[in-house]
Amino acid sequence: MPTVSLILKELYAHGLVKKTGTLKSSGGRKPTTIALSYDAKLSAGIEITQNHLRFVLIDLNGNVLYYKKIREFFQNDDLYFREIAESLKKFLLDNKIDPNVILGVGIAFPGVVNTRDNILEYSPTLNIKNLPLKILSHYGEQ
Repeated sequence: MPTVSLILKELYAHGLVKKTGTLKSSGGRKPTTIALSYDAKLSAGIEITQNHLRFVLIDLNGNVLYYKKIREFFQNDDLYFREIAESLKKFLLDNKIDPNVILGVGIAFPGVVNTRDNILEYSPTLNIKNLPLKILSHYGEQ
């Protein structure tokens, strides 16, 4: 069973915790205060609507760090999905975010998502049926 010190050492190595100071000692070594590094990793979110794309970055504490809304009319074609990937890259670059700190990207659609088959089953707002969601991850990998 790992000790607290070994676990903390691993968390430090990943940049997930940081030393924030020391406390008075009642004898022996002064205790060190430790806090989570909420900005060590971030999550991105994309909302796709009929007329807009919204991008958001949040930290590990759920704080919204950056937000951007751009006018982009939904089109069910390769060019549109490529544009989403490029817009996300630009959003990260504009906010000086290293892509390596991104844990993942969540995507929100107006409609019914079938998680078993990994498809957007139906979206009356976007006027689309049976969109395979893997098409979005395909562009994110490029």
